[in-house]
Amino acid sequence: MAIVAGVNLPDGKRVDIALRYIFGIGPHLATVAAREAGIVGNPKMGEVADDLLARLRDVIAKYKV
Repeated sequence: MAIVAGVNLPDGKRVDIALRYIFGIGPHLATVAAREAGIVGNPKMGEVADDLLARLRDVIAKYKV
């Protein structure tokens, strides 16, 4: 499981759905954050590379969650 903003995100969910588990992130912000992090398409969280996951953590850190 990936941990972003202190929340365990399930590996079996798509990125835009899994990011919604974080309080304060809705459908729009989830897609914007994934695009900002450079995640192409909509892979499952378990398929996201570690470097992209680190970028995603940095992007989410900018938001108030």
